[in-house]
Amino acid sequence: MTRPSRYVALLPYTPHTAALARDFVSSVLSVWEIDDANSAHNSLSALLAQEDHATHPTVQLSIERQPDGSVRIEITHGATQIGR
Repeated sequence: MTRPSRYVALLPYTPHTAALARDFVSSVLSVWEIDDANSAHNSLSALLAQEDHATHPTVQLSIERQPDGSVRIEITHGATQIGR
């Protein structure tokens, strides 16, 4: 079975966005059979906490598995649609 190497989610920026982002990342890491999500969760929470949701109503979260097996997470604030 071939698994996609990149997943993207567009989330509303609310007080619950960090929890939604953590759940999304956990789900993707589970699909990729990667068990350690703690550092990703900590980074997500810190990055999302720094932003003012009043100026950015949405956030795009992408997670990509690199050829070397590492994982890259990108956050784009103010996205209005999912980009590639």
